[in-house]
Amino acid sequence: MEQLGTHREHLSVIDFKKEQRTQEVAALEVQITAKRDEINILVEKKASAQNTLDDVQSKVGITQGKLQTVRNTARFVANNARQYDDNPEYELPTPKPLMSAKTYHETIALQHSFSYGV
Repeated sequence: MEQLGTHREHLSVIDFKKEQRTQEVAALEVQITAKRDEINILVEKKASAQNTLDDVQSKVGITQGKLQTVRNTARFVANNARQYDDNPEYELPTPKPLMSAKTYHETIALQHSFSYGV
C-alpha cells in the first residue's frame, strides 16, 4: 500500500466541518479580493471614459460655437452680397479698345479695388 505522507488523526464531525468552512472562507476571501481588484479597474476605466467624454463634449461645444459663427457670417454675406452685385458703383469699367490685360489690371482694376478697400 502506498503512503501519501498525510497521517492525520480522525476529526470529529464538528471539527471537520469547521475545517471545511475555514477552507471555504479562505477561497471566498481570494474571490472577494479578485472582485475588488476588478471593480477598481472598472472604476478607473469609467473615470478615464468620463474624462474623454468631457473633453469631447467641450470640443463639440467649441465646434458648435464656430459653426454658429460661420452660419451667421454666411447669412450676412448672403443678405448683403446682392447690394454689391447690383450696385454699379462696384463694377469695373469696360476696358478701352486694344488695351492689354496687364495694362487694364495695373491702371484700372488695382486702382478701382484700392478705392473700395478690397
